[in-house]
Amino acid sequence: MRLTAFPRWPAILAALVAISVAFAAVACGGDSKKVSVDTWVKDLCSAAASYGKAQDKTTSQIGALSDNADAKASKKVLQDAVSTIAKAGDSFRSDFDKIGEPGTKTGKAVHAVFVSEFDANKKQTSDIRKKVDALDPKSKTFEADMTRMFEAIPDSDFRAKLAKVADSQDVADAIDANSDCAGVIFSDSSSTADQAPTTAQPTPKRGAPTTSAAKSQPTPKSSASKNEKWVFGICVATQSYADDLQALGDSIDLSKVSDMKKFKEIMVKFLMDAQTRTKQLKSDIDKLGDPDGKDGKSIQKDMLAAAAKAVGIFDKAVKDMQQIDGNDATKLASGLDTLGQNLSDAGDEVDRAFSAIDTKWDTNELTTIMRNTPACAGISQ
Repeated sequence: MRLTAFPRWPAILAALVAISVAFAAVACGGDSKKVSVDTWVKDLCSAAASYGKAQDKTTSQIGALSDNADAKASKKVLQDAVSTIAKAGDSFRSDFDKIGEPGTKTGKAVHAVFVSEFDANKKQTSDIRKKVDALDPKSKTFEADMTRMFEAIPDSDFRAKLAKVADSQDVADAIDANSDCAGVIFSDSSSTADQAPTTAQPTPKRGAPTTSAAKSQPTPKSSASKNEKWVFGICVATQSYADDLQALGDSIDLSKVSDMKKFKEIMVKFLMDAQTRTKQLKSDIDKLGDPDGKDGKSIQKDMLAAAAKAVGIFDKAVKDMQQIDGNDATKLASGLDTLGQNLSDAGDEVDRAFSAIDTKWDTNELTTIMRNTPACAGISQ
């Protein structure tokens, strides 16, 4: 049984990196050259062209895979595709670093949100590479495992992220004027020049997080066995947790970062919301009780221990954020960089704790149930 809620929390890390980079750019300044929006977007689109070709190539390769194809050959195609995208991504980033920043009032913040997306994409590509390498061509579930791997890849709405930067619409409009470029940068169906430009949507007010768990949740069949109910509960709790972390990350509004005091206040609240939601996840798991089977108690005990480890991560993150010097821009930016790395490393540790449950205990029945439970489609692999 493989739970992926914690590997999926890059949403919260990406938001941390984005706001950190943007703040550092605004507060600490920089010597990046400033160019007109038209020139900047022209250079951006030129850099994006090669990456777009790599995307098309890999999409074609993966799309050509047949259900009856040799599993070993299919894995090789996937590995080659990931390598192609990784190399193209590095080249794209190298070209991007040479184009400077758009010469607008918020040009630094616009540049920063692009940098954040590059960093998030690089990490995601690395994560996918590890998952592809881990696929077992000899497994009877190879095709299903491959499908679940792709389904678990989170979507990124970069258009919405850019729209959160004040006065960034001119940049978005210029990108949309080149449909091929927009398809690479925004990767969404609305990124065409003949459609109305996307405008920023109101950002939810920050308070206690609005959680998926607080909304109406599906329930298992009344005839479900104890283990079917347990698996269903785990999947619903984990999926809603992942969705809520995504929402928390998306709720960060870069245009509101104007001074160090306000910035630190936003970041502390941001991490406290994540802390509260992670405690709720542990509580949701605890309420499920033990699954049936000789290892049921041990499995539940380790599930709760891993969830407690996640709670501890955010307990520490909140304290660390509160202790970062908010009166010095350089120290604040440096502290955030360290905090982000610590969160990422700790997240990997939690993921390993959940993954170890499979190797320590007999989870075969639970795994079979999970693979046949629609509510688990987004979190199992």
